[in-house]
Amino acid sequence: METAIVMPLFVFIILGLLQLGLMHQAKLMAKYAAFKAVRAGSINRGDKAAMTNAAISVLLPMISRDDEVGGVRNTGSASKFTKAFNEVAKSANNKQGNNTPIVDVTICHPRRNDADEKTDFDDPRNNTVTGARAPWRPFEKTKLAIQVTFYYRMFIPFANAFVWYAAYGQETAAQMDAMKYALRTKTKKKEASAARTDRDGGGWTLARLKSEADGGKYIMPIRASYAMRMMSNFKNGVLPNKNDCRVAWQKQGN
Repeated sequence: METAIVMPLFVFIILGLLQLGLMHQAKLMAKYAAFKAVRAGSINRGDKAAMTNAAISVLLPMISRDDEVGGVRNTGSASKFTKAFNEVAKSANNKQGNNTPIVDVTICHPRRNDADEKTDFDDPRNNTVTGARAPWRPFEKTKLAIQVTFYYRMFIPFANAFVWYAAYGQETAAQMDAMKYALRTKTKKKEASAARTDRDGGGWTLARLKSEADGGKYIMPIRASYAMRMMSNFKNGVLPNKNDCRVAWQKQGN
């Protein structure tokens, strides 16, 4: 009798520890992927495709297959690693589920009004320190800051649903508070702000993540950022007009 009562709880604890451990590993890998991605961008003129491929090559051992089980791919040898990379980055076009990215790279800085894409990154005339106020400002034009979002699919049974819905419950609770505040103030600005809490920022929305979870795919956005001095000139058209980088789950009060 005692075994029948304790054993399910014990198994669930073990599965939960496995899932949380894998998520911690995915977070560490995402940090390293952000470093590799920004380095690829610094030497490839800020090219997003080069940065995405660099991030995928790091995160590949953690990227699940897009099937019912969702287990990780075999990357035990060079040939298997190349095959898996082609499946993710080329054949599958870095997509999973509802035509959504597995790895998304966003340029945070500089913006188009911060840097001239036609100037040389290593020309000292473009980085002259003038005055005592904000002497670091001129050097910001040659610093590339990015954010890597890894849409990690959890695949440990039972634990994946528990962890995902726990995070989703915290998010929807914040949304409910925001919606109540919007209805109480009855201002279009607040209502629009509350509506934007459903946005995730990497092509996903909370509603789409919920739809995937209801279908048995529990995908958790994991983000990491990194910055590095440019080692080449920016390519025309790569810099964004605004900073779209943000946290993985909308925080209450932001």
